[in-house]
Parts: sequence; structure tokens; C-alpha cells
Amino acid sequence: LAYGAKHPYGEFVTEESVKSVTLADVNNFYKKYFKPGNAYLVIIGDVKARDAKKLVKKLFKKWEKGAIVADQFSTSKNPTATEVNFVNMENAVQSELSVQNNVNLTMKDADYFPVLIANNILGGGGEARLFNNLREDKKFTYGSYSSIGNNRKTASRFRASASVRNAVTDSAVVEILKEIKKISTELVSDEELKNVKAKYVGRFVTGIERPSTIASYALNIITEDLPKDFYETYLEKIEAVTKEDVLRAAKKYFLKDNLKIVVTGKGAEVMDALENLTFDGKKIPVKYFDQYGE
Repeated sequence: LAYGAKHPYGEFVTEESVKSVTLADVNNFYKKYFKPGNAYLVIIGDVKARDAKKLVKKLFKKWEKGAIVADQFSTSKNPTATEVNFVNMENAVQSELSVQNNVNLTMKDADYFPVLIANNILGGGGEARLFNNLREDKKFTYGSYSSIGNNRKTASRFRASASVRNAVTDSAVVEILKEIKKISTELVSDEELKNVKAKYVGRFVTGIERPSTIASYALNIITEDLPKDFYETYLEKIEAVTKEDVLRAAKKYFLKDNLKIVVTGKGAEVMDALENLTFDGKKIPVKYFDQYGE
């Protein structure tokens, strides 16, 4: 529902699709995509660069070069107005909620750090707004969180999610919408901003102690087309984010008026309430889909 059935991220794995794969399919896929021109080898550790280069040349010299033709595919658009997308599961004991919209975001965008902080304040953990509202205050769920992706080549997704009791499905949707609207229209508090920045500093400092993290950072600089000092100035960029930056980014990427409210649950117990769901004085339309997004 987010990306469309013809987008790679929108594909379903089924028993039939797995059984239909042949060895020829696997070989053809390998020949098409596994090329040196589409590969990066990052080596980090107690090894000299010249020794590593010798090994790489020895082990990979027979790997034949070849051009890769990028596949073309379209991505589903966000709705013109917020809507419910309902998938009926008669055996569901609770409702799975995903309030989402597609975004175009890369790591080199000026809004990258502001929107990361906005997402963390909204739903980045047990101290975030969604968790405090839906779990601590309303007792609707064990936890509610949000996430936002980035991708240089295709669309990504913002989503706020929760698993809730059938009886509070509509109420939980309304509370998620309230939180998305609030962070998109009001400045966050000084304390929220300070706490999230401190969390990022802590993660960054502990992360760079691991060689695997350094390797992933090096790879990101190449594949995401980042400035060479991106991680050297990482903490500076986090610290520079203001409350106004957070509000601007939230308004741009959390599309409060163009959301897909994807609900998977037991229709017999939740549909009456969802059919009459309103927010900000407007009734939210419901569209029905099967388990494969049709």
C-alpha cells in the first residue's frame, strides 16, 4: 500500500512465488546485478592497506566487468486526503496500525538531521510522545513508535505504528493523528530537544567504538554522496538543530493531511467504529484491501 505492487518494496513473498523460482532465475539475477562496478569492498582492522590491496587483486581479478542497467519502476503517490486502508483478518486478536506517508529524503538533505530529531521526539522510544500517550496515558498498547527512512534512489516511508486492542482501534488512530498534527504545527519543548540531542550524542560516541560502525560510515560517504567530513561534523550538525528546524521538517515530512491509516484487524469488531472515524471535524474515508494489498 505504501509503494505499489510493482515497486520492489511492494512485492509479496508467497508460497507460489517461492516455488516458481528456478536455478536459471537465480543465475540470471546474479549475472545481471553482481558486477564489480556495482560493488564496494570496505576493509577495516589491523591490516596494512598495501597487503589488503594485494589480496583483493588476487581474489577478485577474474571478476568480469559489465554495465548494469537500472530497472525502472513507479512509486505509489500519497493520497490527496487522509484515508483508512483496511485489511480484514478474521483471526486477528488485536489491530495493527500503521499511519504512514511516503517521503523523498536523503542523508545529504538539509532537513536530514531536523527530521531525525522530529521523529525521535514523536516516536523514537519509551520517552517519546506516542509511547507516553498510547501506552502510559491511555493504556491502549504495549508500545507505539515512529520511524522515517531515507533513500537516494527511491521513495522512503514515514510511519507511526502500534498494536492495539480491538475495542480501542479507532481511539488509538485518533491519538496518533493528534500527535502527528501537534509536532507538525507546534514547537517542541526545550527539554525534548535537549534530551533527544543527548541521546544522539550517546549513540554516536558508543557507536564509533565498533569497527563495523566505522566501516558502515565509510560506505555511507561513498554510496550516499556525502561530504568527506560528514561524520567528523555529525555532532555539530545535531547540536545546531533548532526547535524551528524541527517544526519545519515535521511539517514537510509528516503529512498530517495526506496519510494512509493502514489498519489490519478483525472487521466484525472494529469496522463500525472506523466507518464513523472523524478527525478535526472531517470524516475519514475507508478503503478495503485484501491481504495482498488488492
